Amino acid sequence: MNPQDIDILELLPQRPPFVMVDHLTAVDDVRTEAEFTIRPDNILVKDGVLVAEALIECMAQTCAARLGYLNRESDSIKIGYI
Repeated sequence: MNPQDIDILELLPQRPPFVMVDHLTAVDDVRTEAEFTIRPDNILVKDGVLVAEALIECMAQTCAARLGYLNRESDSIKIGYI
């Protein structure tokens, strides 16, 4: 299945309003890519500017989404830490 076709909420433990990643665009053995649209109502936008901590959270959510994607076909859920 194409990772872009999966609802990101099926892959992440985070819930709105704290979801940063819109969807995964690619997952393979060595890399994971995700897209993130900066919206004015994002919880980590302050005075019209995305705060630096949002980039860290976006990376963390990309990692979590990767684990969720890879574990979709597994019988066991693996817990990840960053």
